[in-house]
Formats: sequence, structure tokens, C-alpha cells
Amino acid sequence: IYFNVADFNIAVSGFDTPLFQKRTEEYQCAPIKADLTVSCEFLDEIPFPKGNPVASAGERHWLKNETEYVIYDSIFVDGKEVVIASIIANHNWSEVRGYLKNVEQWGGPASDLRNFNLLGEVFRWFILFHDGIILHSSCIKCKGKGIAFSAPSGTGKSTHTGLWRQCFETEMINDDSPAVRTKNGILHLFGTPWSGKTDINHNIHAPFSFLVFLEQGKENKLTKLSTAQVNFLLLRELARPVYPELSSMTLDFMGKIIENVPAYLLQCTISEEAAKLSYSLL
Repeated sequence: IYFNVADFNIAVSGFDTPLFQKRTEEYQCAPIKADLTVSCEFLDEIPFPKGNPVASAGERHWLKNETEYVIYDSIFVDGKEVVIASIIANHNWSEVRGYLKNVEQWGGPASDLRNFNLLGEVFRWFILFHDGIILHSSCIKCKGKGIAFSAPSGTGKSTHTGLWRQCFETEMINDDSPAVRTKNGILHLFGTPWSGKTDINHNIHAPFSFLVFLEQGKENKLTKLSTAQVNFLLLRELARPVYPELSSMTLDFMGKIIENVPAYLLQCTISEEAAKLSYSLL
């Protein structure tokens, strides 16, 4: 299967599920030379990956060897450690192999969802090698401009962009995980098939014109943020890889966003008035 996300050509095998087809339908294309190639295979038993330990946190383990990045998840079943997922990527994440073990028997997530999310994680690290990043936000396109609303989960990002759609002529780019990368020398927001719990995303893009951090409040107030404030809030909404070189890429690109995109704090209620206030930026 071939598809295109944020102007990257992707070829995959082992992802032919109804969920994958539904989520990527808008992005699929004819066979092309791929920038990223990913395979995924379900195994009854996944071998323990080899590599030098980098970090561990709960079920997740990160390794590295001379030519590959390795990530795997393991759980204990009847006192025995079992690998339930692994990702093995080459030096720049352009060629990746994924392996999954069915965990539904133990009350784990559905296999098709894990399969789809594995590809999203691969894309998240691949894009760092190509001057791009995934930003946790709900973003829209209006009057030819891209606006990202960012905040911790549960704050009301989707609610706020939903109010925009009710009040203004607006297109949703992505409701949770848009890509940000340079196009024609300008930062753009791109739709991706990975949009959190919803299917709200489209294969469109727009110049990244404004970044608005949301905060629940009793009244509506829009404030321009200083560089230091943006740095703190933006770091909170970017995935921070444990590999030092990927972490450095993340910080470098974060600097580009801070330097090029005006950022604001919107303290707001759930109301059309709040949407109209952020709309005033346009």
C-alpha cells in the first residue's frame, strides 16, 4: 500500500486492515518511490531485540546498536517476560520493521489499532530526520492560514476548533497530531491520518500562521506570549525522544517554530465568544 503524508511518500506492508484503510483512504496514492518503507508482522513469539540499553520506562525499552534504533514493549505473563511489540529502524528511520503479538487475550488493545498506531509512532520519529515534527494540537485552515490550538489532553482543543467550524468557514487539518515542516521556505501545518481518538483529519496543509495555547478560564482573554513562555508551553506538547540525537533535532525544530510563528495564550470559556476572540487574530 502506498500513501503520501506531509509530502512524504510511504510504502507499507502488513497494514491491510479495515481501520488502516479507513484512516488512510484520503492519503493513498499510486505506487511511488518511497521515502519511508515500513513492514509489520504479527508473531506468536517476538524475539528479544538486541542492542545497547538507552532507557526504560515501565513496559517500554529503548536500545541502540551501530546501525539500528530498537524499541520494544514487554510484559510479564505467569512470571515470564514476554515481548509484545518491537520496532527496528535503520539509521535515519527510512526503513523500519515492526512486530506485534496479539494481546487481546490479556485485555489489551485491539490488534488493528496497535498496528495503525505503530505506523504513527514510526512516522513521528522519521519526520525528525527531514526537518519536521509532530505537534500535539488541534489545527484548522481558515482564510488560507493554518492555526494550531495546543494544550494538554482534556483542556478543550477539539471543543474550541469545533466552535470555529460552527461559526466560520473553516477546514480541519488534524484534530490531534498534525505534522509541521517547511514547504517553500515557510513552516506549514499538514494533515496526517493519526488524529487521536477521532477521524478528524484531512490531507491538506496551510502556512503555520498562529500557535494558540489554550487554558480553561472563567472569562475570555487573549495574550501574546514571550519567547520564554512559548518555550515552556511548546516543550510540553512535543514528544521528547530518549535518544540524544533525536532529542536535539526536536529542540532545533522547536526553535524554528518559536522564531517564526506568533504564539498566544487563550484563557477561555466554552463559548462562541471564545472562538470569535481567537478568530480576531486573522
